[in-house]
Formats: sequence, C-alpha cells, structure tokens
Amino acid sequence: MLSRPFLIKTILLWQIPLLMVCSPFNDPYPPNDINFKLGIVPDTVTNWEQINTVWDDMNMPGPPTLHYDGNLFLSTNRFTQGGTFDLVHFECQAIFNQVHGQFGLYAGPQTKCRNDINSPGNEFGPYIVSSDYRNWNAPLILFFASDRNNQDSTGLNIYMTHPVSWDDLLNDSSATPLPVVKAAALNSKYDDAYIAFGPNNTIYFCSNREGNFHIYSCAIPWDIYQNQDSVFNLLADSSANLAITKDIDLNSNQDDKCPYILGNTMFFVSNRSGGFGGFDIYRSAFANGKWSTPVNLGERVNSIYDEYRPACLRLDNYVNWLLVFSSNRPGGKGGYDIYYTGVDTLQL
Repeated sequence: MLSRPFLIKTILLWQIPLLMVCSPFNDPYPPNDINFKLGIVPDTVTNWEQINTVWDDMNMPGPPTLHYDGNLFLSTNRFTQGGTFDLVHFECQAIFNQVHGQFGLYAGPQTKCRNDINSPGNEFGPYIVSSDYRNWNAPLILFFASDRNNQDSTGLNIYMTHPVSWDDLLNDSSATPLPVVKAAALNSKYDDAYIAFGPNNTIYFCSNREGNFHIYSCAIPWDIYQNQDSVFNLLADSSANLAITKDIDLNSNQDDKCPYILGNTMFFVSNRSGGFGGFDIYRSAFANGKWSTPVNLGERVNSIYDEYRPACLRLDNYVNWLLVFSSNRPGGKGGYDIYYTGVDTLQL
C-alpha cells in the first residue's frame, strides 16, 4: 500500500494547503489506496473558463516546467473591450487526485503587466527565459512582439527587457524603468514575432519578411548563448549580422507561425493544405541535426476554426505534457479562448 498524501500538486508561484480549498475533487483522508502514482493531464480539450472572457484571450506561455515557482502570461484585449492587446499575468496551479484520477487547472487573480511593457499599441507572444536555466528565481528576459512606436511602419517587432524579476514585470510603482528594447538583430521592416529558444543554442521566430509567415532561426555562439546578459546585448545590436535562415523542413508554401519548443519538440501553427481548416497545430521533433516532417495533432486537438500559439509545458510528476493553446472555435466565451489538453510524450 502506498502512503498518503494523495494529491500531486504543481503549484505556480504560491505554496498553500490545497487539500480542501482549491480542489472540488477531494474527500479528506479517503479510505482508498492511491491508484495513480503519477499525474495525468486528460486528453479532452478543455476551455480554461476561469481565465477566459468574452474578448480575445490568447498567446499563453510560461516556463517549460510548471513547478513551485512558475507563472503564466497571456495576451488579451479584455482591457480595451476588443481593441488593442495587452499582456496579463496569472498565478496558476495544477492538481491531480491520485485516488480518483481527476485533474484540475486553476488560476489566481489577473494582474496586468506594467505600463512600460504594455503600450498604447498591441503586445503579443510573451516568452520568458531565465538567466539560469536551472533556476526560475534567477533574473529573467521577457520577450514579446509589439507594434508600438511604428513611425517607420515596420509592423510587429520583437522586444525584450532584462534583467527582471517576476515582481518587476507586474509592479508599476518600481522606481526604476525597465529597459525595453528591440531585438534589432532579428527584426526586419516586416512583422517579426513569437521567439522561442531551441536545441543547438538556436533561436526561432516567425516573420512575413518573404511574403507569407514562415519560421526562421539563427544559431548563437555557445559562449554567448549560455549567458543571458550576452544574449540580450547581442540581440539588441542592429549590427550583429546574425545568419538568419528559413528551415525548409518546417515550412510550407502557406503560413507557418508561433513556434514553441519544449526539449527537442517544436509546436507551431500552419494553414497549410491537409489540415482541418484555418490554422492547425503541428509538431516536429529535432534529431540528428534536423527537424522531422511536421505532423498535424489531429482532430482531437484541431478544429475547422483557428488554433493559435500552442505552448507545451512539462508538469512535475506527470506522465504526459500539458498543451495550452488559443482557438476561436464555437462553444467558448467569445473570440479566442485559452484551451488545454494532455499530449503523450511518447509520441513526440
């Protein structure tokens, strides 16, 4: 017989007793034995109603492992009632009942990011990198895309701010303004957005610099890549002359957007032929120095409508991964909503 406690808790940011307060599944001290040694994210696609609104809620990312000090951000036009998009933060937690096998994903109150991150324009695609990949309490780099200050009509640009803490991103009363700068080494005069760090010290993003949106990459020297101060300085340098390439193994002759990488697996969206309609979510695995042929996640995840900005997250002590994405399918609260489902790591 396995001993209790019988809850696997993946708590993002706060640590509080959750046995009775936050999980509707719990019977205190049940007589049953533990039936599930590890947690399971259900493969049902679920609307995350707690954080969605009647407006557009999308672009949900977070640290690649959700454990005791993680956070989640999204891009939403809820504050402008359908106008421009801002970044907002939630404290979140996942709970799995090891007796009954039930999973719950919960969010705390929303906090709008501070005003030197949000602007009168649009902010999309937040992405966070820790200055120490093993420690999410270390200083952070926040990347996002914005059309602010576009006197030169350049569309979306990738911006970044560093070094920051979680509190820095949310606290407008800070006496020190955040250094929000363009990732000039990546940006073009077209739309550039949705940065992601991947295998072989390579950075990925999407751009329509050649007409359709495609996924581009650039390799960063290892001595720079392992130091986030150096990465920040390199990407801010418009004269860096990085070799930016379009990967023929990932891209199609249609639009390919929103790369997100967990380990050696990339998730992205595309409206290429052979899908279920609109933008679908695809995945590809990196092995032997190249990306595999992208595979559609199928009608279990995709719909005849648009799926957007997938983010796949690893939950501690779970057998599968948590896939979070946006969709404008019917049945939500309105516009784009955030959805989640489990994906089997053995198939990735």
